[in-house]
Amino acid sequence: MKTLGAGPLADIAAESSTFCLCWLITRRDGTVKGFTSNVVDVAATLTGAGKVTFKAATGTTVSNLQTSAGRGIDNLSAYGVINSGDISEADLLKGLYDDAQVVIAIVNYVTPANFIVVATGFLGEVKIGRKAFETEVRTLLVRANQAIGKVCSPLCRVKVLGDSECTVNLTSFTFAGQTVSAVTSRSQFSTASAGVVGKAAYYFAYGKLTWTSGANSGKAVEVRSHNTSSPCLLTLAEIMPYDIQIGDAFTIIAGCDRRLESCRDRFSNVLNFRGEPYIPGTDAVLRIIAQ
Repeated sequence: MKTLGAGPLADIAAESSTFCLCWLITRRDGTVKGFTSNVVDVAATLTGAGKVTFKAATGTTVSNLQTSAGRGIDNLSAYGVINSGDISEADLLKGLYDDAQVVIAIVNYVTPANFIVVATGFLGEVKIGRKAFETEVRTLLVRANQAIGKVCSPLCRVKVLGDSECTVNLTSFTFAGQTVSAVTSRSQFSTASAGVVGKAAYYFAYGKLTWTSGANSGKAVEVRSHNTSSPCLLTLAEIMPYDIQIGDAFTIIAGCDRRLESCRDRFSNVLNFRGEPYIPGTDAVLRIIAQ
């Protein structure tokens, strides 16, 4: 149940026609953006982030919002126009808005201090059209449906190489200043850079490549595979938003397939391996039952 202040209550009682919808986005990189369905910009303070100017240029609107008192998940869709000043196609394609935090409020644009927060959540998949975008706004109850806790697994449960659980120092496994020497497609290219050429097979598989120049600059992507030839052929797990060009620079980090052998032989980190490769699996249990 929401508790409304005197200002919003007075506006509702007066059947005010100066309401508009504002939504505040906080991206994972800390960038804060504000958008409104109003025809002019609105300056308001919705959270502890301070006063934000909610831009009208994107023509942002949302689908009908319906909330319930139970544990049902109340999702909605948001629509807007792509423009370079506020929401650029490049930022959307690079995934900068994926999983961004969202606060949606009804604001009286005449007296912006009077507002009602109607939903909070985060952005889901972003779909891009020729001149507009569409994204799903997922409420926080989606998080409640996610699995919590850890289960036994033959593979390491650590998802990010080098994090606080893994503890691997990535300095010696990170290769900056690598460049593209030939291009096959938006997801496959070759490089003759010394940091990549000569590495063992699968050394970079599941690793992270981050573009540092070119049209895809700033985009990070997982590496699917690479070979040991010279020049080395790299295959990415995603198709890049823009064409890869010869000379584009990137930084690449070694990958981990989360097997005990890789943790031991490549990273010398077996003491922090978080898997149980020697626990009998389902096949062993069923074999005993069958006997």
